[in-house]
Amino acid sequence: MRMNDFIQEHIKSVSGTVLKLIQEGLFSNVTVIINDHEFKSNSLLLASSSDYFRALFSFQQKSVEEPRLEIKCDYVSHVGLSHVMLFINSIGQIHDSIPVEDYQDVYIASSFLQVHYLQKLMSLRLGGTL
Repeated sequence: MRMNDFIQEHIKSVSGTVLKLIQEGLFSNVTVIINDHEFKSNSLLLASSSDYFRALFSFQQKSVEEPRLEIKCDYVSHVGLSHVMLFINSIGQIHDSIPVEDYQDVYIASSFLQVHYLQKLMSLRLGGTL
């Protein structure tokens, strides 16, 4: 196994474990809510993946301590947010399972939350270049 392959396998393994732990409720210290739909995550993962959450946690100290964060935005759907949260919680490893019909919702949610890598991926997929 080459070093690059080893590193890729390590990243895949760690991201899979992180996702499983969060889904089991372990180490998930934040619940993001939109339209009565709840998504568990970890504040460190959210802040590392999203400029929106990084700013929220940095400038509103109360948000760091608040375990429930409600997103109030008319144009962000729970479908789009669910894919964004899965992308964040899997450290970007799960993105191939996004159905074509959800690309627009995911693009909007990733734009709003400033998850730049997912936003760019959705932009390329919507443009037909990926």
